[in-house]
Amino acid sequence: MPSVLGEGMRVIRQMVLCCVVLSGCSMGEPPLDSWQLATGAPLTSLASPESLTVVLIIDPADCLSCFSVISSWLQWQRENPTRFRLVLSRAPDPWEDHTMKMLRINVDDSLSSGKRLSPDRLPVELILSRNEIVYVDSLVHGRVTSRLLDDLRTGMTVTEFVQLGRQETEDPVAAGHHSMEERP
Repeated sequence: MPSVLGEGMRVIRQMVLCCVVLSGCSMGEPPLDSWQLATGAPLTSLASPESLTVVLIIDPADCLSCFSVISSWLQWQRENPTRFRLVLSRAPDPWEDHTMKMLRINVDDSLSSGKRLSPDRLPVELILSRNEIVYVDSLVHGRVTSRLLDDLRTGMTVTEFVQLGRQETEDPVAAGHHSMEERP
């Protein structure tokens, strides 16, 4: 017949083991600077050496949606082909890949298979400068525009947008990386 004390210790050991296992699984997301592309290159390698580069990370299914920011970004890309990179959050399935090719949606790369973003964090806009991330924003899923895209379509340059963003805050760390919070 097991003692009450022995049973209580067994329960405590199981609870401690669960906490250790769970804390090891939730170590948080690695910094964006360390994200890898499917090609093995770092995400920051997409930066153009001579100018700021806008990167849109999006789920392949959203590339085919009517209620997505992709069509507006593709229009901006036509006017600024060297300043925009399209990165998929995962490898597309065969149907998505075929459909994107038919629609002439040119993808620069996808995130490595080890990196998964939850759909509620997508799409993500980045601005890269010489292998450094200077702006990050996670858009509200289903929105067809963003603060960055709106400003660029009204004639603001990417450089002006980044400079304006740095002037909006006095915190030098926040000036380099805007939050991933969704905007209203």
